[in-house]
Amino acid sequence: SLDISSNSYTGMLPMMITSYFPSLESLNVCGNSFTGSIPTSWSSWSSLSVLRACQNNFYGSALGLESLMLNLRVLDLSYNSYTGYLPYDTAASYSPIQEINFCNNSMSGYLPTEWQAYSDLRSIKLCNNWLSGSLPTAWVSNLPNMEVLDLSNNDLTGTPLPDPFYTWTRLRKLDLS
Repeated sequence: SLDISSNSYTGMLPMMITSYFPSLESLNVCGNSFTGSIPTSWSSWSSLSVLRACQNNFYGSALGLESLMLNLRVLDLSYNSYTGYLPYDTAASYSPIQEINFCNNSMSGYLPTEWQAYSDLRSIKLCNNWLSGSLPTAWVSNLPNMEVLDLSNNDLTGTPLPDPFYTWTRLRKLDLS
C-alpha cells in the first residue's frame, strides 16, 4: 500500500511507477495537485486493486480508463476535471470492480448499460456531473449487490426506479435528486 494523500504534490503521475512497485495493491494520491490523467499503461498493473486519485487536477477523457477497471476493486476519481463519457469495456465479461466514484467531474453522456457486466459492483457514485438519459434497467437486473447509488445533480430523465428495483435488497443509500 502506498498512501501519499493530503499533501501538496504536483506534476503528473509517473508512468513507470508500475515497475517501481510491481506488487502494489493500493495507491492513494487523493488531496494533492497532480495534473494530467491516469496513465493508460497502468492497465497492465495486475496487482493494483485500489486506486484513489480524488481531489486532484486530473483532466481529459475518462474513456481511456476502461482497461484499468478490469483489474481494480475500487476506482475513485472524484473531484477532478474528467470530461466526456464514462469508461466501459464492451468486451468485459467480468471485472472485480466493486466501487466506482466519478462524482464532481464534468462527465457527460449516458449511464453505460455495459456496467451490468461488473456483477460485483456495490457502489456507484456519479453525482454532480452532466450525465443524461435514464437508469439502465440492466443495472437493476444484473447488479444484485448494489449498496450505494448516488446519481444526484445530473440531467437524468425517464423512470427513476425501473423494475425490478426490488431486487436491490442490500441498498443502503439511494440519491437520485
